[in-house]
Amino acid sequence: KQGVVLSDGVAGHDRSSEGIVLALSHLGPTNAVWVSMREVRTSSRRLARLRAAIGFGGAQPRRFASFDCELPRSADLVVSTGPATAAANIALARSLKARNIYYGFPKWPPLGMTALLSPLPRRGAILSPRPSVVNAAELPSPRPMLGDSERHIAVLFGGDSKHYRYKTDDLKTLGDALKRLTVDQPDWRVTVFDSRRTNAETFLPLE
Repeated sequence: KQGVVLSDGVAGHDRSSEGIVLALSHLGPTNAVWVSMREVRTSSRRLARLRAAIGFGGAQPRRFASFDCELPRSADLVVSTGPATAAANIALARSLKARNIYYGFPKWPPLGMTALLSPLPRRGAILSPRPSVVNAAELPSPRPMLGDSERHIAVLFGGDSKHYRYKTDDLKTLGDALKRLTVDQPDWRVTVFDSRRTNAETFLPLE
């Protein structure tokens, strides 16, 4: 299959799209062309998606985004992640007469998507954890944490979003849990990772 992946430049979105492409490659040969884009906002995103889906005004991809290269003239599939890419994804798939896959949160009306993957259970969406190129079957086997050797533990949690914004108490709870984890293991080192969207002051309880 020949695919087009639209990228809005957000690393987390690109990793999700990479995961989708990798999953598709397990079903058969898949060649993906990546196209960087910048959203063009002339109306609400909801209205833009609707216009792209129904072809209002001959809705072409460049009405919804600017691209850093010429768009492919043919493709079997369009893939993208992130709300800034949704309308362009729909319009490009429509113009190429291709199917499309979008990963994100379902919005009404759910039009223009062949497959809408979402972490939330919603009508018209396929419930899916965030796609990833990490294959659990290829990860190293678990090893005991206890022992005399030094351990470096990485803790990763998602950043602030419109669905939830972290409070100082949340990070205090996390910090207290990590302290309990390492109190008897002075050689263990813990590094906490989070999205740049989260206010740095929220992390003060971890210091």
